[in-house]
Amino acid sequence: MKIYIYNINMTEPLLVIYSHTEYDDILNIATKFLKSYKNKILLIDNNLKKTDYDDDYVNIIKYDDNKPYGSRLLNLNNINDEVILFMHETDVLIKYDVSILNNLKQYIVDNKIDKIELQHCAWPPAKIPLKQTYNTHNKEIYFNELCNLYRIDNPDFFVYNVNPTLWRKETFLNIMGHFKDKNYREMESKPVQQYTASKFNCLSLKCEKYIKCGHFTCPLFFQFIHLTHYGKFAQLKNKYYNNQNFKHLNDSYLLDREIYDIYIKEIYEPYIKSSTRQILNTYPL
Repeated sequence: MKIYIYNINMTEPLLVIYSHTEYDDILNIATKFLKSYKNKILLIDNNLKKTDYDDDYVNIIKYDDNKPYGSRLLNLNNINDEVILFMHETDVLIKYDVSILNNLKQYIVDNKIDKIELQHCAWPPAKIPLKQTYNTHNKEIYFNELCNLYRIDNPDFFVYNVNPTLWRKETFLNIMGHFKDKNYREMESKPVQQYTASKFNCLSLKCEKYIKCGHFTCPLFFQFIHLTHYGKFAQLKNKYYNNQNFKHLNDSYLLDREIYDIYIKEIYEPYIKSSTRQILNTYPL
């Protein structure tokens, strides 16, 4: 089922891609897939000298490479948009539905929500619940025929994370300002979880149908492939996630067949196969 829609008359939520020049090869891949997403900016370190991305982003904001991760993100302070879609370049967005993203954005505004995380977090089967499932005791909120929303408020299980998320900009900057001295890995630490859970109204998705995109399980209307793990390319498996006989709960690099085809033809063959970046050998193709 293909539900992604590109409507040239519809303005998408402002997409902020965070990157670093050390990940220029990954940024190049991500940018190729974002040709049709017009309303986007790039946040990157001040070592970027070339102008390769000038025509791809409506604005390029640079941060001081000597500052920690939290402080770097404070450079988004001058953005006027009330809601932003924040992603890292390593999460390559391959399919999306602008109308649903805009509806989620409006839901944040209308209901004073601080964030909606854009992955399906309620993993079955329930026999061995993963981290995300510990929040699903909260009442589900109907959103549309594809998914419901539910509050995430357990600080032990990633109320804040660095995954693709629609954020109220003021909330996002509040968290970054409070933890401006933390680096990327520290930003998901317990103090950040406790602060976010105690102060903000955070939601995630529980989808009727979902698709396995490697490290993440995505809603049909927002599909992204997480390409790297600790700076190395992740080897992604051609194996469909099956609700009935899925046995490898710890195998986080499974792909739906359609996603696998996109990965091989549009990412692995033209980019990764000849790349000098190291590839994880845990999951051979």
